[in-house]
This record gives sequence, structure tokens and C-alpha cells, in this order.
Amino acid sequence: MNRDLTVVSYNIHSAIGIDNRYSLQRIADVLSRLKPNIVCLQEVQRELAEETGFEDQPAVLQAELDLDGSYGPTVSLEPVDIEEIDEDLGDAERDLAREFGNLILTDGTVESFEYDTLPSPDDGGQRGYVTAVITYAGTELRVVNTHLGLSPKVRKQQLKELFARLDTLERPTILAGDFNARPDWPAIELIRDRFDDVFTNDDNEVFTFPSPYVDRDTQEYYHRTYTPHRRIDYVFCTPNVAVESTEVYHSLASDHSPIIAHLSVPESD
Repeated sequence: MNRDLTVVSYNIHSAIGIDNRYSLQRIADVLSRLKPNIVCLQEVQRELAEETGFEDQPAVLQAELDLDGSYGPTVSLEPVDIEEIDEDLGDAERDLAREFGNLILTDGTVESFEYDTLPSPDDGGQRGYVTAVITYAGTELRVVNTHLGLSPKVRKQQLKELFARLDTLERPTILAGDFNARPDWPAIELIRDRFDDVFTNDDNEVFTFPSPYVDRDTQEYYHRTYTPHRRIDYVFCTPNVAVESTEVYHSLASDHSPIIAHLSVPESD
């Protein structure tokens, strides 16, 4: 017997939309509409910056969506006393976490999770991953969420390191994230040696970046600059996971558009 589940991968750009407005609620609203069982989010802040109100984004999203979360920071700055920044932010003295990284959310049961950084030499910021073993409707699967670098050489190095750290892929495995690579680039070919791409075509229906700046009433682009023209966000799965359908959902909430994959996984023995 197979179990159906919906997986979403989404670079939320710290909840700063394509209109440059910060709103974590818009991210939560998008995810609520998509009704996912598993969510892989990239560029998630935890009490990091004034422009995001020092929100604990993982905690807010978990509560808003009623999902369990596994957060893997890739950048951790020196903690700062909250009153040193803005005494109006809270009554109690406490340190801000000041973290940035990747988040997995699920309505399944998280059996275990781990996170780590990946080699990121002079590549526009520290990269990393978070991976979780999740039991969903009696099926145990591994979910890996990552955000790779900007350099082709570094991306290949990061993938080789990531694959070396993963345990056996005999259990159903989902690999998702922002890979900063187009479908015909070497990094994606390296992934396809181990995983199936949930999309079987590369036309503009699956472009994920940049997210279009769309008028909600007319559904027309405000400016052609924001017409999606790249595919750099992906969901991959091992061959023991069947792909039922896929889609891309556009909104103003981030500069990326989320991928939705409706999958079917075998029931565990």
C-alpha cells in the first residue's frame, strides 16, 4: 500500500517579498493554501535582523501552521541582548539567537534530525543543510533540505560532501531546496545520478525565480523584470517514491516561488 503526501520546497527570502515588504504572515498564508505534509524552507531567520522585527521565524511558522519543525542554522551570529537593540521589543532581558538557515516542517512524526554546514569558500555566504527522518502515516522517510552556493565548482563540492554524509538511500528519500543551478548544469546532473527530478519538463511553467510581481485583481505583471525565467529550486526523490503531480505557485511573499510535489511513498515493512 502506498501513502500519498504533499511536499513543498520554498526559499522564503527571510519573508521579504518581491515588493520589498516584510511579512511572515504572507509566507504562512501561502503555505496554508498549499496544505503540505512536508515543507522545506530556505533562508529562514531566527531573531536575526531589525528589518524582520527580530522574529523567531521557525517558531512562528510552526505555531501558525500547526506543524513540527526541525531548524538547521547555517549562520549563527554573536547573541545580542534584546534591550541593547530596542527596549520596546520585550520586557524581559534575553539574548537574541541571531541565526539564519533551513527549516523542515511536517505534520508527520520527526524521529530524528541533524544539520550541518557545507564547504563554502568565498561563495557569497555559508551554506548548509538540515535532514530529518520522518514517519508519515506509517511510512518512514528521509527528508533533506539544502541551499547550495553560487559557484559551479563549490556546488559540486557541496553535493559530494552532502552525499557522503547521508546514510543509505534504501528508505524513501526526498531532497529539496534552492540549488542555484539550472536543469542542464553539472550540479543537477550530479543529483540526477542518484535521484529523480519531480518535474519532467523544463518549460516556463516550472520556472521558480524570480517570483512574479502580480496584480492580485488583474493577474497581470506589474513589470516584466519580475517575469519568472529561471528554474533553480527543485524537489528530487529516490526511485521508490512515485510522482503523482507537480505545480509552481506564484505570490508576492518571496522572490522565489514554491514548488509543490504530490508524491506517493511505499508503506514501511
